[in-house]
Amino acid sequence: MLNLHGNHIRKIECLARLPKLRVLVLSFNEIHQIEGLEELRQLQRLELGFNLIKRIEGLKGLDNLRVLELNNNLLYRLEDIAILRK
Repeated sequence: MLNLHGNHIRKIECLARLPKLRVLVLSFNEIHQIEGLEELRQLQRLELGFNLIKRIEGLKGLDNLRVLELNNNLLYRLEDIAILRK
């Protein structure tokens, strides 16, 4: 588990060295887009609430992801919800 809650993070990066990470908390930051998670194949829970995210993207390859929290972001397209089915 890695908890980076409220650290003024603007970009998700430098996580490739944590391939066995299962829980990542990035709530209450300044993240604009979901990116840099390709190597986190074991990730089961991703918390991104209270950021500045507008689109749901950057989740490819996260087949073990079971919980995704995106509450209180800037999401505005219902079409992005369809991505979660995949």
